[in-house]
Amino acid sequence: MKNLFIVMLKYLISSEEIEKHMPAHQKFLLSLYARTALMIASGPQIPSTGRIWIVKAHNREEVEEALKNDPLAIAQLVSYEIHEFEPTNMNDWFDRIMYKDL
Repeated sequence: MKNLFIVMLKYLISSEEIEKHMPAHQKFLLSLYARTALMIASGPQIPSTGRIWIVKAHNREEVEEALKNDPLAIAQLVSYEIHEFEPTNMNDWFDRIMYKDL
């Protein structure tokens, strides 16, 4: 059974400085979407103080393994908070996402 994880990335430098590193981060994210079933959604927080990922994984270690390859993490430009939860109520379309083995 896979659970959901909300990953909150917090910028440790200004969002203007982060923008210089976004092409490498975006390339990394696109590779995660393409080669794994981990990523459900990702995007910037509003206001721009960090980013949020919604991830489906077997365990926290699977998420941490992906995070350590993020160029923003490698350059120590972000910190991460990982929150795991087991959805118990959801829309039908989301239920199909959760329980489909991708």
